[in-house]
Amino acid sequence: MLRVMASTFAILLLAAAGGRAEPFEPKLLSKLGSDRFRYPGAITHITVSANGKYVAVAGSAPTRVYDFATGRLAWMMPGDQEGNFSLTYAEGFRGDHFVAFRIDSLRGLVVQHFDFRSPHPVHTALLKLDVGEAAAISPDGTLLAIPIGRRVRLFDTQTGRDVNRVLLPRGSGNAEEVVFSANGRRLAVKVNKGTVHTFDCLTGRELARFKPRPATREFTLSPDGNRLSAILEDNSLESLNLLTGERKKWRVGDQTFDHVVGLNDDQLLTMELTRGTWQVFDAATGRLVRKMPAMTNSAESFVEALALTPDGRTLLCGSNGGSVCDGVVTAWDIATGQKRPQSADEQANCTRFLFHGTDRLSGLQSTFSIVDGGPVSTWRRWQMATGRGGPLPTQRGLSERNLSPDGLWLISVRDNRVTMVNTVTGKPARTLTLPPETDVSAVWFYQDARRVGVNVGNAVLIWDLATNRTRRIDTNQNGANAVISSGRWFAWWVEFGESDKPSRNVLRTLDLETGRVGCDLTFPTRDDDWRFTPDGRLVRSAIAQAITPDATAAASQDLSVLDPATGRVIRRFTVAAGERLLDISADGRTVLTAANNEFEDTTEGSVGVTEAATGKVRWQLPALPDWAVTGGSFAPDGRRLAVGTTDGFVRVWDIGGTRTSPDALTAARLWDELAGPDAEKAFAAIVALGHVPEVAVPLLQAKVGPAVPVAEANIERWLRDLDSPVFANRRDATRNLRPLATRVRPAMESLLKTTPSPEARERLTDLLESATRPMPAEVKVIRAVEVLERIATDRELSADGRASAIELLRSWAAGADGATMTTEAKETLNRLRLSVQSPPPVLPASAPGTLGSPAPAALPR
Repeated sequence: MLRVMASTFAILLLAAAGGRAEPFEPKLLSKLGSDRFRYPGAITHITVSANGKYVAVAGSAPTRVYDFATGRLAWMMPGDQEGNFSLTYAEGFRGDHFVAFRIDSLRGLVVQHFDFRSPHPVHTALLKLDVGEAAAISPDGTLLAIPIGRRVRLFDTQTGRDVNRVLLPRGSGNAEEVVFSANGRRLAVKVNKGTVHTFDCLTGRELARFKPRPATREFTLSPDGNRLSAILEDNSLESLNLLTGERKKWRVGDQTFDHVVGLNDDQLLTMELTRGTWQVFDAATGRLVRKMPAMTNSAESFVEALALTPDGRTLLCGSNGGSVCDGVVTAWDIATGQKRPQSADEQANCTRFLFHGTDRLSGLQSTFSIVDGGPVSTWRRWQMATGRGGPLPTQRGLSERNLSPDGLWLISVRDNRVTMVNTVTGKPARTLTLPPETDVSAVWFYQDARRVGVNVGNAVLIWDLATNRTRRIDTNQNGANAVISSGRWFAWWVEFGESDKPSRNVLRTLDLETGRVGCDLTFPTRDDDWRFTPDGRLVRSAIAQAITPDATAAASQDLSVLDPATGRVIRRFTVAAGERLLDISADGRTVLTAANNEFEDTTEGSVGVTEAATGKVRWQLPALPDWAVTGGSFAPDGRRLAVGTTDGFVRVWDIGGTRTSPDALTAARLWDELAGPDAEKAFAAIVALGHVPEVAVPLLQAKVGPAVPVAEANIERWLRDLDSPVFANRRDATRNLRPLATRVRPAMESLLKTTPSPEARERLTDLLESATRPMPAEVKVIRAVEVLERIATDRELSADGRASAIELLRSWAAGADGATMTTEAKETLNRLRLSVQSPPPVLPASAPGTLGSPAPAALPR
């Protein structure tokens, strides 16, 4: 029997503390997702709270409670001590508490109350009864009705006390099923002989007796409790007005009915289960009011559960997906028969994200389309304050697409046309027409949003949006093997080999500004785990290196950051084996990684925020049980991150910390933590100091100064002494060069190519390796520069505070060339200059063009 109660459909916005002490307190800002919800099992019934806030879905998987505004998961039924989920026979809502009637193997009958902040019940009542599964909870969650023989006993769900009971007449049979009316005033009881008795819940007095011929199969009460309607065993429909006693019976040809729902205005909704077709009748006359289309779009999908919204205008339909046995809940407008826009039929997982300012987020979702016969990617956008969102326009049938950094423009490919569309209005602004049969493998925006890169076969086209002209750069590459840059650099795989020799797989980089090849990087096999950082550096997650020669899993793996112009490894650090790279922050100092841990019966996703300088975890997000991580990205300012999981949700985390005002003693402690070996404490100190320029700038100025030049004569002498016949000279030279490895790296690389001495080569190799892994003194200055960059980019701070941070960066950038401090300060100042550049020109509503077309008229700005 269906449990039909009331509800509505909005986005779940969560604000929960991340569980860390001051001054660093990351938190979950919002939980966003595609506009639907999916139950990981076969649905058997749906229950909706009387206040319309929540919906509970039960079935073969644990009961889940969703926020009814958009169907976002709010809570899941916890398991028992053995790890199994107790069977739930009835559930409801008492205000914002979820109430469940369960049969516990140890305690017997249990009524539990849950709120959604904890997996543990806030209240439990025990009932010493020996009953079956037929039970119901009133819409307001206050009463539990349990049929026992000829009686139906009513219990208070809070206390477990017996507050009332109804007694069936002698000879009528035993109670089998009970249903409350939506207003909670009436109770209908079906007995094993097919008769339905209705009672007043307050007095227990019998109001009417419904004894049709043949017997009742399915029955329902109207929302006001004044009409009882039923499907009989011969598939006829019958309705009884409980106030007047008037009855009406009718048939609709040879049609079969499986579900019946009482509506407002004396209307009755019926549904045929396997096809999902539904009809609305006038319950008083039997007249067909409207006939609706099928609720399911697959022959393998069938409807199993229904629920009605409090206003009676929307019907929720729980359908199960055949062999997959996953349930999907969709919403339908009863007046029109149209599906509500909040529903969708496909599971969607986000793999990429773009933050747009502080209020918007776009995500690239992957779905499997029955129509297209394979995976389809769609860009969606959400308002983070409200959680509302939807797909961006004109994406179906596109082979490639990408978003501009500000999210205002969608660049896409259909056939031989590359089109730029305004994501707000949906109108095209630019169109590039390519020759027929042109194979476009990728499109992307430059960081300045003024140019678009188009990978066509063996070339890259640079499309200038202001002039509508294109520039072609030949690459002689297979576009399917390209590694796409977001700006200046481009990379692709080139295979060299002869029939009698092993092939060489070369990753070649190309400078798109000059059209010149940067470098060739040779590897025994190809892998796809390459990407460019926002500042144009090339990153490799060396997963292949995590496998030892005996094919057993290693405990760690290396991540390498390379200069695409030379192929030189700039930085290398180690992360745990099994983790994969999700994103690198815009400043290159923080890495987002994920691991999906497979257990016997579930998958648990974990996400780590790692410091690039040390390879140590800065912050570990809470584990994500039952769901694998599909993607993740940092916001441009590095203060927020978005993580997508296989449940279709996007969780946005604030790692910017809580604003505090440390005193002098606290500031001194924060400096010790910033300079210390604990990356988590150091990050907390960076965040805290980044909020208080009046404390941080004087503190850093006192603790750290510009890099001091080292005499060239000393460096030359130490390099020579690496091959000295005197051991003490070789030892001292190595010690003196190690802190300078970064700035003297070019000289050491040149010497390594020419020196014949094995020991000198070994010492040089060791020093060059140390140049990719900063020493503690270098880590300290990298963190100090990060504090100043956070201050300089925080618009909530005063202009004077930001200016003081920039002034100190300039003084550090004037230090010795090649020093870590100098390089970090210069790169930070370059990023700050880029961040304040003027925005790209405003494009006209439509400006079609062709390959190599002349520039259009001047564009408005």
